[in-house]
Amino acid sequence: MSPMETEFARELRKLFTEWKLTIVRYLDAAKAENTIRQDVDSEQVAVFVLIGYSGVRNLGKLLGESCYPPFLEELKSYLRGVS
Repeated sequence: MSPMETEFARELRKLFTEWKLTIVRYLDAAKAENTIRQDVDSEQVAVFVLIGYSGVRNLGKLLGESCYPPFLEELKSYLRGVS
């Protein structure tokens, strides 16, 4: 990688980490309030959501908006499963 690509990758990792930690904090707060199950692995859920979102964004660039509704329906179903 060139130095610019390395800088870009570093910043992208930083943003991903901040986003993941924010989701983890909200999930942990939801567990403390008994809004979601206590056995939910907050970090694992956060990573799963971010990977799914990243993937659908990439597919959206290739396939258009038609890929978003199925993803959002499945994401809602998944999130209902952790509550």
